[in-house]
Amino acid sequence: MYRRHHRATTTSMGFKRQYGFGLIELLVTLAVITMIISIGVPSFESFTKKSRAVSRVDDINSAMRLARQVAIEHNFKAQICAKSGSDLSNQTCGSTSDWDKGLLVRVNSSDGSWQVIQNKSFADSTTSTSVYKDSTPTDKLSAVEFQPTGNLNTNTTGPKITINVTSGNCAAITKISITGRLRGEPLSNC
Repeated sequence: MYRRHHRATTTSMGFKRQYGFGLIELLVTLAVITMIISIGVPSFESFTKKSRAVSRVDDINSAMRLARQVAIEHNFKAQICAKSGSDLSNQTCGSTSDWDKGLLVRVNSSDGSWQVIQNKSFADSTTSTSVYKDSTPTDKLSAVEFQPTGNLNTNTTGPKITINVTSGNCAAITKISITGRLRGEPLSNC
């Protein structure tokens, strides 16, 4: 059997030089790594919640802008509604609690039928979305409609709409005025 022999080298002072890490050095390194991880994990979770809320509200805002633009350009009513199912083949509007599944952007054509121009599904189940009249969370909406002028249809939506997206305790809010303009508010509790 072959054995490897390590030669200990000596310094000019006659001390033996040791190679490798000692137990104390290893424990100090592990303690430092543990502290870095304990600080970083909560920050990463907060970042993840914030990015989920921002991503969802951006998706909804872009759909609102698209619907308003199409309503103005084609002189038809346009609508954004909550999807009744999360799969892309589903093109029916749902109830007020279905905003978490996705949304449809539809245009009311000259024959009175609604044609879907955008179908967006939301895969993230940890993010909650609600759309409601004015600033009253109990008065929820399942659809938002724009007139051919680009204004909100006040018969169905009221004079102002609030979109509230939450991920954990992080909330992103957008308000839509009667003229159809979107205004985002700073993130809260992030």
